[in-house]
Amino acid sequence: MLSPEEADVLCADERAHCIPVLGSNQLAQQLGESSQCGYVVVAIISSRIAGGHRDATLSVERVGEYRAKINIVSSGGLRKELYSGSMSVMLLDKLFAPSLDTASVPLSLIPMRENELPEYLKAALADFLERRVRLQVMCTAAMAAPTTRFVSLDRVYLRKTDNTAVRAYLHKSSSSCICGAHGKTFNGTGSVEINLETCGKELVKDHNGFKRCPIHTCAIDKSGNARLSVQGICTEGSNITVSCNHNDNAVFKRGVRVDNVPLNDTDRRELSTLLVSAGKFVGGAKKFFTNRKCVDAPGMLHHMNVLDEMFKTQMKFTEREHLEREDHSVQSTSAMRQRDTIAVDLLRARGVFRHVIKRGPRRSTPYLARAKSARNKTPLTPQELEIVDTHVHLFRNGD
Repeated sequence: MLSPEEADVLCADERAHCIPVLGSNQLAQQLGESSQCGYVVVAIISSRIAGGHRDATLSVERVGEYRAKINIVSSGGLRKELYSGSMSVMLLDKLFAPSLDTASVPLSLIPMRENELPEYLKAALADFLERRVRLQVMCTAAMAAPTTRFVSLDRVYLRKTDNTAVRAYLHKSSSSCICGAHGKTFNGTGSVEINLETCGKELVKDHNGFKRCPIHTCAIDKSGNARLSVQGICTEGSNITVSCNHNDNAVFKRGVRVDNVPLNDTDRRELSTLLVSAGKFVGGAKKFFTNRKCVDAPGMLHHMNVLDEMFKTQMKFTEREHLEREDHSVQSTSAMRQRDTIAVDLLRARGVFRHVIKRGPRRSTPYLARAKSARNKTPLTPQELEIVDTHVHLFRNGD
């Protein structure tokens, strides 16, 4: 197991292959096939079962050719460390050998909490946060150079609201506080929260036969049907916000908040598809839970696999739309990484703020500029100004 700081010193390829451990700040590092060391997470038990305040964990670490160490953290937070006696080498080799049975892997990824989203939707959301929101820039800029951070998610679940809403938390290995990207500091524990929301109401036919949202009755297209919808679900008001929350001696404080993410039509369709798919997954999964506990793992696995295939098919249309409408010279992976580097450097250097044009035909258009009191008063270069279209929302508001 690695801490975020230990993972930071790895090369980019090694760091990218580290796996965040759910409910902790640690990462599991993939080891070579010849390695005889590693961790095996034996169980993660819901705190609600034991009446504790957190999830209890039990993991086994190989500490030698003949021995293993067992780490136990109770739901009340008590920790215990045990060492085995001399064990069979064959048994330990088998326990810590890389799994070749890929068919058994999905069983470990089944959501065991009601309203929790499956891995394929978590992965799609993390990908969206990197590709369209560029959230890794904030995570990286909040750390001192040359640290680089990626977007990994911890808990992701469907919230119980009138709309279709998903809440996710960044894994601690990505960031527990992005306030440093704006030059702010807070005491106490922090967490980075992502909220995504769309209408989510099922379209109904009116007396003229048009399919419309029962809430957004005036949001219609030229044909008379609902203007924005996915799979018969209204997707008006699809949006995303990222906020940093802090708790210092039971006093809650809100840190940096990013709520002006510029989304084009294709971005909104992708986000809406993700949210609608989350609502359908959770709605269909309710029958596999009793008292908020999954009681039918095989049924849940089948449900997850079927909806995963449907989601992949739906996302292919969005991917094709991105390719048809976007400027590849701007949105290519290499071009965006170059822009990420520029944005990180500007955020770390401080003194660059986001503004909007207040008058004229380009009113409300955002732009970036150095603060008048900034030490470096030279204007932004043309290359630095190019990131406005893709990264402006990540900068602190200067108006």
